[in-house]
Amino acid sequence: MIMAALCRITGRSIIKRIAPGELHGNAEFAGEILTPLAKIGYHRHFVHPHPILAENGPRMHLKTLIRYPIDIRRARRMLASRPDALLHPSLRSTDSGVGTGGRPVVLDLTTTDLLIDCGRHLMTLACWAQAIGSPFSIRCSRLILSAVARKIHGRELLSETAVRWLDPSSTDRENQIPAGALVLCDAEPTASRVGNHLDSGVTRLQMLIGRDIDRSIPVMPYPMHPATLQQLATTDLESLRATPRRCGVFFAGNQKRKYGDDKMQHEFGVVPRLELLQTLKQNFAPHIATRPCDDDATCPRGLPVRDRIVLVDSREHSIPASNWLTTIASAEFFLCCPGAAQPTCHHLIEAMSVGTIPLIEYGDRMTPPLEDDVNAVCFYGTDGLVTAIDRIESMSSAQIARLRQGAIAYYEQHLCGSRFMQALCDETIDLSGGLICVPFHEHNLYDHEAVPALGRSSPPQSSPGKTRSRQVA
Repeated sequence: MIMAALCRITGRSIIKRIAPGELHGNAEFAGEILTPLAKIGYHRHFVHPHPILAENGPRMHLKTLIRYPIDIRRARRMLASRPDALLHPSLRSTDSGVGTGGRPVVLDLTTTDLLIDCGRHLMTLACWAQAIGSPFSIRCSRLILSAVARKIHGRELLSETAVRWLDPSSTDRENQIPAGALVLCDAEPTASRVGNHLDSGVTRLQMLIGRDIDRSIPVMPYPMHPATLQQLATTDLESLRATPRRCGVFFAGNQKRKYGDDKMQHEFGVVPRLELLQTLKQNFAPHIATRPCDDDATCPRGLPVRDRIVLVDSREHSIPASNWLTTIASAEFFLCCPGAAQPTCHHLIEAMSVGTIPLIEYGDRMTPPLEDDVNAVCFYGTDGLVTAIDRIESMSSAQIARLRQGAIAYYEQHLCGSRFMQALCDETIDLSGGLICVPFHEHNLYDHEAVPALGRSSPPQSSPGKTRSRQVA
């Protein structure tokens, strides 16, 4: 009852705080969205049958509506500060264009589904497009634009001078999808959104954002962290791959309590991060250092390089993004601990890019799956991790070199995001189904039954705690 009253008061407050002309169709927005908000009680997601809300996606968080007045002003300030971005007239002071020689890429958002992980996947898509010389645009309603501006990596995206915002409610030519563009949609596009482009050369692909891995359609590779991606343009990966190694096994990452949640075991059948680290500390204590091996003096002494294990808590010893790939390249192997919500972590991709071999339990979450003794050292369970460390310490230099080359080759062929984006733009992979699998989340954010032409009669299945992923071969 108290929450319902608060929602009614908040809804009325939002309506009063919206400045005249701030929203396209402001009266309609207030009448059809904010007024119902003032009448309803608390729900985790605000759902309303009116077509305006349908245009903004089926899962619009109540907090997105409540924070709208502040967040849209933030978005407006960031966009208006970029003189070379194509913006809606009400959000810019000057008209000028952005363009390069590649095929235009448009991210067409009708939900907030891709704002997971602080909006980092928005930024990585922009980085991939930029790496291949493709102009990048984000197309979304102002409501979703405000939600983007609330995310840390969303703000990075909107601050990029080479990124445009397209307003789907506008009929202006400058807000239309560019001719011949590749359009990545987070949901099946509605008829009104499909019609707003300059010619029939547009290719639309729906991203299936979720947990399941469906290899009957193209699978988007999991990306590096945006901070690392932004360093790639000035990073010589070949030199890092040839770097002398100072330790055998390395891990650096957050060790907050949430990384010990048994959700990983129950939902995906993999050992949580903190349990993996504790297993090494209990079984290999004399081999372990807890700060980066910047030189031999900071590594465990009296041990061969391969026997050194370095486990760094990023809260205690933060490694700057500018030095992250160099630090990973100082190790023979990287312990690929799972994330907090789902197993796959950006550390895996970053490690393989510099030829650091993954020591991993969830290799079957990759597409194609990683192979033990080919491009990774795979293990299952804590006992398997102990055995894997023993294997590593007994490996010859020739075995290590072969595994390193396998890891590098896998990265170049299957994990390089800009290469994947180029393949989409060139349509050198099969896009006939109009779908891309994006397995970046702990749950499926799409309705399998509502997605046409998946190439299978039933959704992938898994048994929590037994099979590490729900896959289709």
